[in-house]
Amino acid sequence: MVSKSSVLALGLCAVLAASVGTASAAVGDLSTDLKWCVGSTAALAKCEAMAAEVANIVGAGNKGFVCVKKEDCEGALADAEVDIISDIDGGDLVSLAKEGAILLGAESYSLGALSYYAVGVIRTEHCASGAIKMWKDLEGKRSCHTGYGKSAGWAMPVGTLAAKGIMPVVLSNEVGYLADNDIASAENFFSSSCAPMKDSKHVEHYADTMCKNCATSGEGFCCRGDKADCPGSDGYYNYHGSLRCLAEGNGDVAFVKHSTVPDFTEGGKSFANTDGWAWEKAAAKTSGYYSLVCEDGCKPISEYASCNFAAPPSHGIVGRPGISADDRDAAADIITAMSSNAKISELFFAGDNTDGVFKSSAKGLVGNTDGNTIAEFMGDSYAAYNEIQILAGARSKQAIKQIGDFKVVNEASSSTTASSSTEEKDEWSSTAVGLAAAGFTLAFLALVGVGVLILREKSGNPLFTKIDSSV
Repeated sequence: MVSKSSVLALGLCAVLAASVGTASAAVGDLSTDLKWCVGSTAALAKCEAMAAEVANIVGAGNKGFVCVKKEDCEGALADAEVDIISDIDGGDLVSLAKEGAILLGAESYSLGALSYYAVGVIRTEHCASGAIKMWKDLEGKRSCHTGYGKSAGWAMPVGTLAAKGIMPVVLSNEVGYLADNDIASAENFFSSSCAPMKDSKHVEHYADTMCKNCATSGEGFCCRGDKADCPGSDGYYNYHGSLRCLAEGNGDVAFVKHSTVPDFTEGGKSFANTDGWAWEKAAAKTSGYYSLVCEDGCKPISEYASCNFAAPPSHGIVGRPGISADDRDAAADIITAMSSNAKISELFFAGDNTDGVFKSSAKGLVGNTDGNTIAEFMGDSYAAYNEIQILAGARSKQAIKQIGDFKVVNEASSSTTASSSTEEKDEWSSTAVGLAAAGFTLAFLALVGVGVLILREKSGNPLFTKIDSSV
């Protein structure tokens, strides 16, 4: 297996090569531009500027990118309507890998890092008062999540709390599509939440629990903003949205990445984008207003390396299943060359970037010039995400115990419920048959009795004599 450090080292070598003018030769003479999918109008404008600069990088007649806007880029990728999607976090990378998607590249962060930290942020005053000091104290509190299924905002904190026995696993009593154990467990653990969902069916079902603290009314309420099945986007979606949920007083803990607080508070590169926030108080605009909640206590925001739920892999750039080897190699080379281009760096990596083409904290890109699989790129985190997905869909305590030593408090799974329902139906069916038979017997006896009465009446020997009204 090739490590992430190997991917980075080789990718950075390719960046240096690109900077001295070898990018065009590496791309080759390929004719049809690749379709790069984005999900918003703002992202489309940035993507088109990127595509124009890529055309200059690769030269005339060589393969570049054309930008396409879709409500659901992952769905469009699966349907082969587009070739490339970006800003894909670990949880979605695992799902896409299972569908045959190909890794084309990844974002890099501070000092070339190919991962980031998932942290829990609380108000410093809650730490000082003892209201929230450790992970176990989060039970019964209000939570803010970047989105259901997302890495830093959901999979890492929920998975870690469950694996450590802090958040008991509740097997969902729901049937079919809504039977998500991770949601049932979080619903049981937190008093209320905002966890923007992937589809409207989940939003409607969890409106009073997992969506209760969300910001948007009407279209987009509790929606992740990247799925066609949940049109629109909640104001508390994504990293900045989760922090906003906490900053506006609608939550007690925000699950975000380690750079979210410094980026979106005073002095941060994205602070200008918080003009519309209804800050809980003036002090909430400062990074000192917040602390990290750890397994064994609180720490300053800067100590994320020793106080986190996990280090998810950097967000990926993914190609559609079945993409040709030539297209894959061309895209990987272009992605690497983009990182050393001054105009593209200015567009995405030098200042604020909340448009959705790449994550706001990205400092550059690394092309997957070695052809690593998504699993190889993710390393140990791939198995962790996979286990969380299995946990979410497990239908029995035994299935969960095969994953890890989770504390399961409710074994009433949907399959058990379905079985019970079947037994109840069978019981009612038996009862109905019995009642029908009894009713038929009584009706038959009644008819026989009426017939006897009529015959006796005709024979002059009635069973009852008439009452003489004259007496």
